[in-house]
Amino acid sequence: MPVLNGVEATQLIRSFENESGMQHRALIVALTANELSVNKEVCIKAGMDEFMQKPFQENLLRELIFRSFK
Repeated sequence: MPVLNGVEATQLIRSFENESGMQHRALIVALTANELSVNKEVCIKAGMDEFMQKPFQENLLRELIFRSFK
């Protein structure tokens, strides 16, 4: 991303949600080419809900979305 990375963007989104008193959080899914598990931990700590690795698989994204809204 040209200005913010995904972690920084997620932190800003979560901060906005908290400050504005939103009742529902946006679902944020990290999509990364890096397979290191430490990156998953950083993403989850930043407030992301799920973590996916490239190559992108539509069926996995659908599963994540359905699981998140149960």
